[in-house]
Amino acid sequence: MNQTAVQQLCSEQTEPIRCSQQELKLKDGEVEKLSHVRDQVVEELDELTSSLFQEAYDMVNKAKEQQAIAEKKMLESANKVEMLQAEVSALKQMIRATQPNQSTVQSQRCVALPAVLGWACIDKSSELNAEYFQEFVKWLGRPSLSRESGFLATCYDDDIRPCISFKNRAFADNILVSVERDILCMEAVAPQVSCPNYCSLSGPSPKPCKFRVKLDESNTWHFISQGARDRVGHHSVVLQVGCSATVVHSVLQVAAVCDFYSYLRYIIRGIVKTDVHSMFRELIRLRTEMALSRLGLTTK
Repeated sequence: MNQTAVQQLCSEQTEPIRCSQQELKLKDGEVEKLSHVRDQVVEELDELTSSLFQEAYDMVNKAKEQQAIAEKKMLESANKVEMLQAEVSALKQMIRATQPNQSTVQSQRCVALPAVLGWACIDKSSELNAEYFQEFVKWLGRPSLSRESGFLATCYDDDIRPCISFKNRAFADNILVSVERDILCMEAVAPQVSCPNYCSLSGPSPKPCKFRVKLDESNTWHFISQGARDRVGHHSVVLQVGCSATVVHSVLQVAAVCDFYSYLRYIIRGIVKTDVHSMFRELIRLRTEMALSRLGLTTK
């Protein structure tokens, strides 16, 4: 076989190999291209999955927050309803107790003070303090909660200021301002809540402080003892309007002051429809409650 024939034979054999190599190169390009597309799809899928998980997480958190807000509003609404019911009940009882034409027994028309104190009941036959009564009649002509009036100035100096006097003087002053502005909120702490043995008004307490107060519309609560509570505001479980509150020492004083201011507001708003002597006797009874609360006592 001559050299020309050998070259021709080699050429015929290498041509398919060259074609196959070109096809392999094309295939490699397509594979590389598809691999790039696959990697891009996987990356986009990972980003989409992460985004969906994050969105789902945000939705769950938002739902939980909305649920917490709804539950809080529901609880506040329930407290307000309970507070209004207790306020109405207390007002009805107060009006019934001071009706001049209503026949009630002696024990219902007086301040039933402990016999051991040797104090007498304040009933219809009791002699009124002429000076205090004249101050009240003058105040009744233009009733207001201003401390500048002679009647309220006397009550403030003799009863309110001593009753609201606590170890934490600054906080006690803030409570009195809230009482005067009718924005004090006070309630009993739920049984499942852990209560501290420290009263915001009087300091360390031998028992857990199962009541708390809020001075304004903020969410800051301050724990106080029952004795302090009773000196600022009385009545039933939760009261905010008129500053009355739930039923040891700080709570008792806060309650007594709230009751006094509540009755003054009822007079100013024209809710109390009794004669001037009955109104004055009721105020004397409330002032007596403030004096008793300072000793940790109450006629309730």
